[in-house]
Amino acid sequence: MKLFLVLAFFACFANALTLEEVRSELKKTAIPQDSLEVNLQVSVRFSAMPAGQTMKIMHVQKGEKIYSEIRMPFAETRTVINGNQMKMIDLKTKEISRANYDGEFLESQKWMNWNPLDSGNWQAPQFFSEDVYKIQGDSAIAFYHAKKKRLEKLEMENSAGHSEMNFVYDANNKLKQISISVFSAEEEMKISIQVMTLRNSKNFPDKLFEI
Repeated sequence: MKLFLVLAFFACFANALTLEEVRSELKKTAIPQDSLEVNLQVSVRFSAMPAGQTMKIMHVQKGEKIYSEIRMPFAETRTVINGNQMKMIDLKTKEISRANYDGEFLESQKWMNWNPLDSGNWQAPQFFSEDVYKIQGDSAIAFYHAKKKRLEKLEMENSAGHSEMNFVYDANNKLKQISISVFSAEEEMKISIQVMTLRNSKNFPDKLFEI
């Protein structure tokens, strides 16, 4: 019996998942940020506005070239960046303005970071249930599916409240939806992000990056 327990202990230790292994597997399935085409439909609903609001985001990046569109009920904008030049178009009024690009992140780029483990301090993965491991961070907990090599959920806690982010995938293990719930003493907010397109931008027409 003792021999069995010793062998079981070493077997579990040998098969332990490391943080570097998780990061490595997530990078293998990620599309590089500088060759990315993504279309999102974002719905936001909270107590003061039960009907909610929906916006559509399109973001394409090829190296230093960026094409971005954000469409909301009250505003529709397009931004094109090519090198250090930037063109902004109001799609409702057709007004065009040009400026030098200073490298600041666009609003559309803030939705593109699918891997929270790339930054901050994270502890070694701990077995949670079946093929899911729990990874504790400074202010968040990530749940990683070791067999399917993907994030399942992210829980975050701070002084303002608690939030949960759940990831939904299709039959081919491709990200299809992100559901975010934010809870605070005063408010509860629900955000649903539908991933319409997530692919390499190699086939996106270069002429659309003209300034």
